[in-house]
Amino acid sequence: MRRFIYASFVMLLAISFLMARDLKVNKMALTKGAKVSAKIDLNQKNPLEPMYPYAVYPVSKGKSQNLAKMQAAAGTNRNIATSGNGYGWLNPMVREIDRYAGLDADLGTDIDFIAVSYRGADASQIMESEVDVSAGLATGTLFTTSAPINDGFSGVGGRYPCMVALDRPFVSFNQYVSGDGQTTPTISHPYTMTSWGTYGANGDAWTTPDFQMDVGWLNPTLNSFTSNKENRLWNGPVSIVKDASDYYRYVSVYETWYSDVERSLYGVQNEKYIFNARSISDYAADGWVYGWDEGHDPVWIDTAEVSLPRCGVSINSSGFGVIAGPGHLGWHHPDSGYYYNKTKITYSITTDYGLTWSAWDTVEFVGELGIPGYIHGSDKWIMWDTTATGDTIWYDGPAFVGTNFDMSVMVDDNNTIYVAFNSLWGVPGDNGWYPNYRYSGVLLARKPSGGSWVGSRIAYNNGIWQGDDYISGMSNYFFDSEVQISRDEMGNLYASWLDRRHNQVQISNFNRYSDPETYGNSGTFKTDIYAAHSIDGGDYWSDPINLTDTPALDEYELNMSIRSANQNSRGDYGKIWYAYCLADTASGDPATDSYIELSNAVWVGEASNFNPPAAIGDGNASVVRDFALRQNYPNPFNPTTTIEFVPLTTGKVTLTVYNAAGQEVANLFNGEVQKNRPYQVIFSGQNLASGIYFYQLKTEKNTEIKKMVLIK
Repeated sequence: MRRFIYASFVMLLAISFLMARDLKVNKMALTKGAKVSAKIDLNQKNPLEPMYPYAVYPVSKGKSQNLAKMQAAAGTNRNIATSGNGYGWLNPMVREIDRYAGLDADLGTDIDFIAVSYRGADASQIMESEVDVSAGLATGTLFTTSAPINDGFSGVGGRYPCMVALDRPFVSFNQYVSGDGQTTPTISHPYTMTSWGTYGANGDAWTTPDFQMDVGWLNPTLNSFTSNKENRLWNGPVSIVKDASDYYRYVSVYETWYSDVERSLYGVQNEKYIFNARSISDYAADGWVYGWDEGHDPVWIDTAEVSLPRCGVSINSSGFGVIAGPGHLGWHHPDSGYYYNKTKITYSITTDYGLTWSAWDTVEFVGELGIPGYIHGSDKWIMWDTTATGDTIWYDGPAFVGTNFDMSVMVDDNNTIYVAFNSLWGVPGDNGWYPNYRYSGVLLARKPSGGSWVGSRIAYNNGIWQGDDYISGMSNYFFDSEVQISRDEMGNLYASWLDRRHNQVQISNFNRYSDPETYGNSGTFKTDIYAAHSIDGGDYWSDPINLTDTPALDEYELNMSIRSANQNSRGDYGKIWYAYCLADTASGDPATDSYIELSNAVWVGEASNFNPPAAIGDGNASVVRDFALRQNYPNPFNPTTTIEFVPLTTGKVTLTVYNAAGQEVANLFNGEVQKNRPYQVIFSGQNLASGIYFYQLKTEKNTEIKKMVLIK
């Protein structure tokens, strides 16, 4: 499991049964509980793949699943390829699937395709597949490269493919040349390839190896080395856009990987460099002008200023962009683990396509995102065993606040930054913490242009609801969400993530990412893929839908196209495309193998039947909320506006609109509400005159009034 979690059962944990709709906490102690370690060991959570000599695992003749397509209640899922192992998608911040809808660059015809990059059946090949989804994924024609994109390249093979789909597809990867990572350096170079014939049947002609993205540049750290003065660049997230001149702009972050001998001999540690380039012309296959050709060397991410073990990159067509990921300011010893409560969203911003970057900064969960740093009275559901007879008290003290490595990064055309992440919140303990649902789960942090960071909740963890299966000896929380985020052309947001099921839960005997011979195997939940969407910029999210709904299968290595689709015929209910892997566990040994060491089936999925967005009665509240009547929006309005409120208490509420003379013109709501749940009402002034109006929220304990303006 990528973020392997130590389980220790040394204290009582009272995980309260929660009502699935009203989140009411019942003070009910359970007999079993789990304390979860707060430490991330990079060697366990983010294993590097085995170095040369490379063992190629055979493709099983009998797959764990024998259907080419799976139709779930919410998603259509389709098997498109087989990979020799699961290492290809090891880093969820490197996107491997993308969607393009528009004019094909060469053919000039309208198309709608998804494109996926992955490691091939022998695991040294970089392959690419495309599906025409104009009529839906299930019936769309599948096109796959007839030869590997890195065909003819020297060395061991391609690693960590990344897909960007524009008017032609771009596949980026690093080509591993030689070395073993221990005694000899792992020489590797980054490449970006594009198709001369673009998509579909015409998309099988790929550029030659000439587009090596570090050509002409040598890592300056290597100047002090006595030998092996050749770049070793790995694991790079890539973003490519078209600027106002229709030239392509490229930004990537690649990591050096020094051997153990080099680290000892020269006192170096792995580094990251930010690369940038622009196409020579508006025809990408003509080649690239690299930054250093024009006096802009790759930007070194100073390890003394910031520790960033994983990161993603996203830029827009105007040159605004961000690099962000889990990390912290200051140096971190390369051989020590990371603690969840020390790891924050860490980021830097560019406004010139990656030539220059702002000083590194972090997002404060407690301050900027509004997550409490203290366990308040309403949160005191944790019980502590204080006597030999088992008497308990409510915990009263500071909260544990943190995140793991599950993040997704995106910017939009308005220069808003979005980071989806997994939040961990609860009671700290010795070498661990006791999770609480209130601020744990899948969250979104966003920073509008010129504004401050704000936070909202995308989804709660499964395993906390009344009626959920409880697994004795395990923490019911599933933390490795591998969350992904995307946006459609209308600005609506979408998120997908992994989670355990509510019921029919199964435990896998295989680790996902850790070698059980080295790290042991404590078992983990088999997961499904879930998704939700937001139509208000990320404040409120719809209830999750299950996209795969397969209790016996264990989807992992989730990826999602950064470009989703709005469907006008259904209002704001959009469509997303995602990809994932299924390991062939039928040919593995759970005592010695992990998912990433087995053959993996590559699947793509499509989903469009989202739940309705948050409205009256929905309980998916944001993390940050003014628990009261909010200002309507838009204001002024014509002829409709939205009014929201979050009541402080459970009980009866009325929402009434008055004109300037104090006369009632509309009664918008009159009924029972639940404490701390968001409510939303649409008010129409179609039959009213222009002017000033007032809306009043009246509860059993207080009254609030705000002003709005109707202009026709």
